[in-house]
Amino acid sequence: MIYKKREKPYKLLMLEYLKNRIKFSQENWNEYQNQVKGYPGQCHLDTLTAG
Repeated sequence: MIYKKREKPYKLLMLEYLKNRIKFSQENWNEYQNQVKGYPGQCHLDTLTAG
């Protein structure tokens, strides 16, 4: 059961804002990609476990 709606993590929001403003290092780019891939996976898992 989902108790509250999942929101985008603060870290992902900040990386999305910064992506268009600065050039990421490889380490930061990898972290951004992990965050981008992870959030939809977490949302999907929420729908699977909601039932």
